[in-house]
Amino acid sequence: MADAPAVVEFFSFYCPPCYAFSQTMGVDQAIRHVLPQGDRMVKYHVSLLGPLGHELTRAWALAMVMKETDVVEKAFFTAGMVEKRLHSPDDVRRVFMSATGISRAEYDRSIKSPAVNDMVALQER
Repeated sequence: MADAPAVVEFFSFYCPPCYAFSQTMGVDQAIRHVLPQGDRMVKYHVSLLGPLGHELTRAWALAMVMKETDVVEKAFFTAGMVEKRLHSPDDVRRVFMSATGISRAEYDRSIKSPAVNDMVALQER
């Protein structure tokens, strides 16, 4: 597994400590900063937590495929933890589209793509 990440972080957009580590304390950035050159850290969303856990994991997988994790992570944590406005799959779609600028049609097509399905399966192993 030569291409395996050195560090895997499991988190949830429903987790207050995860929000603090990422958005206020910068723990994940500090870890990335001290990793040896060539090593990487990857974040997997835990789909078992919260009523929209699976939808958020799928959206996170799309963010990973699009290489938009930084902007999507901030948007989902803000919408969920600060603004308390993640209540439905439509809310997940809206927040994602707003963060990334993709259209509804592109989101709906991409969220079911083989690449996203593979990334969801990887996170749920």
